[in-house]
Amino acid sequence: MNSLIHFIKEHAFELAAVLCFALPPVGLFIMLVFSLSELYRHIKNKRLFSSSPVSFFFLCLLAATTGAAVQMGEPLLLAESLRILFYWGIFLKIMDSGTRGRFKHFRWIVIGCGLYGIFIGWLPKMLSDDPVLAFLTGTELFGFKHYNRLIGSTYNPNFTMFLLLIGISFLFAEMLKDAGKKDWKNLIWKCIPLFFLSKGVFDTGSRAGFISMICIYFIFFFRWNKWIFGGGLLFLALGAGKLAAVIPRVHSIEGSLTGREKIWYHSYKIFETHFLFGTTPLGFGKVYASLFHKNIYHAHDIFIGFFVEYGAIGGIAFLAVLAMGVCKLGRLFFIKRNYRYLNIFLLSLPVIVLTGFLDEPVFSPQIGMLAVVLLSYWERYSKRMFQPHVAFLNRLNVKHNILKRQLPKPELQSISRAITGEIKAIESVVHETTEPFEICKKEARNNRGKPDEKTPDKELSDKTPDKENE
Repeated sequence: MNSLIHFIKEHAFELAAVLCFALPPVGLFIMLVFSLSELYRHIKNKRLFSSSPVSFFFLCLLAATTGAAVQMGEPLLLAESLRILFYWGIFLKIMDSGTRGRFKHFRWIVIGCGLYGIFIGWLPKMLSDDPVLAFLTGTELFGFKHYNRLIGSTYNPNFTMFLLLIGISFLFAEMLKDAGKKDWKNLIWKCIPLFFLSKGVFDTGSRAGFISMICIYFIFFFRWNKWIFGGGLLFLALGAGKLAAVIPRVHSIEGSLTGREKIWYHSYKIFETHFLFGTTPLGFGKVYASLFHKNIYHAHDIFIGFFVEYGAIGGIAFLAVLAMGVCKLGRLFFIKRNYRYLNIFLLSLPVIVLTGFLDEPVFSPQIGMLAVVLLSYWERYSKRMFQPHVAFLNRLNVKHNILKRQLPKPELQSISRAITGEIKAIESVVHETTEPFEICKKEARNNRGKPDEKTPDKELSDKTPDKENE
């Protein structure tokens, strides 16, 4: 019993992530509690903006939401602030305690939840017959009965498509690792879940998802073997006409594009009248219906969506975060080193942009949470790749936390205060001089050839041996 309680405490965040797709209302509520408690802890310790400049992105969204509620005279729009705080708290938690082991757990949770969504969607529509059960499991599209596309457990086929694509990208990264080790047996076994995830994307009926999946396949081939990549491009060029015939719902492409163009044009018109603060995601549908007499709940484009829902404040902040991410990913890609986690982010991060061109799956709190966790691990990873001293300081904090768990309470207070003082002193040196880079280099030279310490938490970095913490 004690071991079970210990396991739940140690993996509470991962278990909440599973519940977000198994029982979405329950999982999202638990995740919200975690998120708000993390925000409170950072505010109490005056570290709200110390983790990353990305925190200012969430602050911009919060300011835009408050401004929109005041400008439109709709106090209920302030409820959107809860979603932003939800994402912000998750980001801070990952930046504070994300480790290699937890990142590995997260990747397999996404793959597993994707497979679960497929199988529960392929089952007979017994869950959809009970509205309460359908709501709890996320298996029914709101307003529709017996919808003929795969809905999964995210209430919408386009949201399920995003989950499956991220699962495919994580699986491809694992397969590239197996190929590098020439572990062909494991690589072949991974083809089984890959088939189901790919079939699931097709069954969602999402054309944006299908095209995005093709792009992810080509990124995988490019990273694996340039000859296979070239052959795939040749095959695609020669069979483009036949490939177009297998695109889901190909007969309605023209009508769908026309509808999208109208939504984008109308969204631009809404942006003109709500230039600075936007409408918030909650207010978009109401404004759209009042102006154009049609029920549309989001802009169906992530770029237009950020500008129309959060105004120029949120839209420019989003473009700034995107530009920083593209620059960092490009720098890592063109540096001739085999970074262990590069393939994971190179395959998964483009999904957010590719699916965002013709849709806006991050509109869903489930998918938004998934995207924020992924971006948080990317920010944590890239921050340590370009700022080596941060990894050094984080290792000190990790060892401090381990010491806290091991020492008895009477001895803890004085020793903990002493260690905290030492860490703060080192931090002041790090931020005011260029010494941290030399410290890290010296530490790396001294530890070269030494076995890695067996600690429960390890840094998300490529500076460590190629053994992931379980």
